Amino acid sequence: MSAGPSSSGPPSQKRRLDCSLSNSLEDSSAIKKLFDFSKNDTDLYDGIVKVEGQLFYVMKGHLARHSDFFRGLFFTNFVESREKIVELKEISAESFQIFLELISGGNGLTDSNVEGVLKISGVWFASLPFEKCQRFVIERSSFNKKEKLVLADKYNLEPLKKLLFDDVKTITDLDILLPDTEAEINGFSADTHSRITKKSLEFLKIARPRQMIMPTQIFMRDYRLQDVTSWIRERQEAEKMLAASSSNVPQLASKPSGAPKPMDFTGTDPSLTDGVVLVDGQKFHISKTHLARHSVFFETMFFEKGFQEANQKIVELKEVSAEGFQLFLELINGYNRLSDENIEAVIKCSSMWQSDIPLKKCTKFLQKKSKLSKTMKFLLADKLDIIVLKTSFIKEVQTNADMENLLGSLDVSVFKPATVEMIARKSLEINRVRQPPVIDLA
Repeated sequence: MSAGPSSSGPPSQKRRLDCSLSNSLEDSSAIKKLFDFSKNDTDLYDGIVKVEGQLFYVMKGHLARHSDFFRGLFFTNFVESREKIVELKEISAESFQIFLELISGGNGLTDSNVEGVLKISGVWFASLPFEKCQRFVIERSSFNKKEKLVLADKYNLEPLKKLLFDDVKTITDLDILLPDTEAEINGFSADTHSRITKKSLEFLKIARPRQMIMPTQIFMRDYRLQDVTSWIRERQEAEKMLAASSSNVPQLASKPSGAPKPMDFTGTDPSLTDGVVLVDGQKFHISKTHLARHSVFFETMFFEKGFQEANQKIVELKEVSAEGFQLFLELINGYNRLSDENIEAVIKCSSMWQSDIPLKKCTKFLQKKSKLSKTMKFLLADKLDIIVLKTSFIKEVQTNADMENLLGSLDVSVFKPATVEMIARKSLEINRVRQPPVIDLA
């Protein structure tokens, strides 16, 4: 029988548990045992547990009192409840010995065995030994901060994790705390990533006062990484509030392009069109096949069975502007009238409809021709999820001055969670202090 399912340990939270123990554990025969569970004294046991070939004579009720796993194992309809000897696999004899000592009043925890005991205590829902292991790591172990953070993350040791991050006051402190490789950091849980992000953002020594925000800047005043649902709701409320603000606030996409339209989609020539799309009250006579060739959205809508739009004479599109659709149609027909005033509307259409060619043209326009500030471009890339553009801007940041130039006066809270994490990671990268290599003077 295995040590148990990889489910949450005390407290009842999910833990990432390995299926095998650390190979660094010392040979159990070399460890002084506080209690001897190998004695075959019928007055002291009513069950036998076998681990790595060693027999442990135990009291079933005592184990069940400390562990829901053993309560279920010994006192329900499990096959093991009727067996004379119950074998536990995927754990070490030493870990089980220390576990038994902990629930019997002893404490033989060491740096070399504490992780093994943490693991089985979590799997077996054994609160007392789990808490004793955590206390040992905090108060008595010789682990450095990096090692403690790895343990805290791996076994969800919330008090230890809080202590470690509360102790971070400078970027140097954060560097001391975090593992040396990006791979190790990437392996952390979402909660630990959130804490790293928040701490690294604290060290962005950039003044970004809250100013009047442009309507295109969907933002949230009290941003929390842990509460994405609330974040989205507040962003939506903020957008409504900003839409109703003073009309003298400049808007990116508020102006018509003014340029003459190179293509007219109001004609009804049946040799040129086979469908009608209604946008903002305007009818566009289009070729379904041509739209489908450029967009998965339109291919599905016009040619997939089960979609009512496929049989409608006029298909209405909402949440897009007539100008945005006109420019989109022009782009997939080879024309390009993109400008700083209309780019947002076209990107919105292209992204929503999964249309690569218009989206690439919009991205290229922002990179090569747009007169918008880098800050506004970055904000637009965040708002419309243009990952390529966001990544290119972040990649260009090499110093705190570069970061200040990119963010301008914007508060970090105006950005989406993924972008905030990108900013935080880059901030950590450019501020991170590494110890110089030791020079051998011998």
